[in-house]
Amino acid sequence: MASSVTLAQLRLDARLYAAQRPGSPTSFISETELTRLVNNKVKELFDLLVEARGSDYYANEGTIAIVAGTSRYSLPSDFFQLASVTLEWADNEHELVFPVGSTRQRIEFANFQQWSRSHPKGYRLRASQIEFLPVPTTDVTCRLQYVPTFTALVAD
Repeated sequence: MASSVTLAQLRLDARLYAAQRPGSPTSFISETELTRLVNNKVKELFDLLVEARGSDYYANEGTIAIVAGTSRYSLPSDFFQLASVTLEWADNEHELVFPVGSTRQRIEFANFQQWSRSHPKGYRLRASQIEFLPVPTTDVTCRLQYVPTFTALVAD
C-alpha cells in the first residue's frame, strides 16, 4: 500500500542517508539547496514513470480554438509531452492529426490551400507553440492530450 511522503520527510531522509544531522554546526547543505536537489531527483523519477507507464496514464486534456488564418497557437502552460491532437469538426466527427516530419513534408502540407475534414493536414511543435499546416481556413476545436510538467515540491 502506497503512503504519502512530505517534502520535509524527504529532506530529513536525504540528510539521514548522507549521515548529516539537521541543524548541526557541520551541516554542509542548506534547506533551500536540499529542496532543489530533492525536486531534481523527484523530477527524474517522474520522467521515468511517464516513460514506463506511457503518456496516456498521466495525460491531461486541453482545447485550442482554431481560427481561420492562424497557424500557430500557444501550448498549455503546464505542457511537457504531447500524446495526441484531435480536431473536433462536429459532435461525432473527430479527426486525429499527425506530426509533420521532414522539411519536404512541411512544404507539401503548406502547399495545400484547403483546411477541412477530408484534406491532408499536420502539426509540428515549435518551442511553446503548436503549428498547423496548411494554415487553417475554417474554425474548429482542437483537443490536445498531453503530459503535464512535473510540479516542484514547495510546502513541507
